Amino acid sequence: MNQIKACLALCILLFIAGCSHDVAIQNLSKVQLYSNIVRLDTNKSLSFTELLNELDSVDVLLVGELHYDKNHRLAQISLINELSKRKKLDVAMEMISSEKQNLIDKAYQDNVHINEILGAINWDKNWRISHYGEIVKTAYEKANLSKSEIDTIFSGAEPIKGVVSTTQSVKEMIATAIGLAHVADEKMHNKLVQAQLYKDRRMADVLNKTQNFSLLIAGVFHTHKDVGVPLHLIDFNTQKRVKVLILGSSDYQLDDVNIYKADYFWQFR
Repeated sequence: MNQIKACLALCILLFIAGCSHDVAIQNLSKVQLYSNIVRLDTNKSLSFTELLNELDSVDVLLVGELHYDKNHRLAQISLINELSKRKKLDVAMEMISSEKQNLIDKAYQDNVHINEILGAINWDKNWRISHYGEIVKTAYEKANLSKSEIDTIFSGAEPIKGVVSTTQSVKEMIATAIGLAHVADEKMHNKLVQAQLYKDRRMADVLNKTQNFSLLIAGVFHTHKDVGVPLHLIDFNTQKRVKVLILGSSDYQLDDVNIYKADYFWQFR
C-alpha cells in the first residue's frame, strides 16, 4: 500500500529523499522578480502582476508542482498572498486528505493560532513540514483551507465513468507515467490507473463545489489538461472558468509543455 500511495503522489519518494532545503520566506520577492511567466497560447511573457490581472476572470486555478522544488513553494505562497487580497479564496491541496476536513473546520471554529495549525490537523509528515508548512499556514490565515483528495478504496471500487476523463488514451498516459517508476503486473497496473482516476475525480469534485475562487496545489501530472483534473471538471459539465499554471524547474522546462497541457508556465532562474 505504501508503494501505491507513493505512486499516486508521483515523485513522493524523490521528494522525501531529495528535499534538503527549507522554504526561505524572505525570498518571496525574488521568486517574483527573477522568473518568467509565459502565456502558452501566445508565448507572451507576463509579469506576476499581469498574471494576477488575467486571473481576475478565472474561477479555478490548478497549480502543477514538482514536490521537491522549493521555488514552487515560494510561488504558491506568493499566489495565495496576492489572490487573497483580490477575492475570497479557497485553497485545496493534494497533500490534505478528506479525513482532515473536520479537523480543519474545528481549527477555524476554535481560532487555532497559525503556528498550531499543522498539529491541529495532524499533518501527514510524509509531506515534509519544512517544505509545506508555510503554505498551509498562509492558506489557513489568508484563505479558506480546504480538503482536496479523498482516499481511494483501492479494491472493490466501481470504475468511474466519464466522457473525456476515462478514455483509453488517458488511461494509457497514466499507465505510462506509473510505469516509469514502478514494475507491476497488468492487474496491478490497472488498479493503479483506476486509483489515479479516482484521485483526480475527487479533486475535481472539490473544486467544482467550492463557492469562492479556488486554487488547487497538486503534482504536475494531476493538473495537465490532457490527462488530469481538468478533464474530470469537463465531465462534471462545470460552468467554472478553469486555468492551469505549471511551475517549471530544471527537470521540467518550457519545451516540455504546450497549450494542450496548460495555460501558463512559470519559469524560475
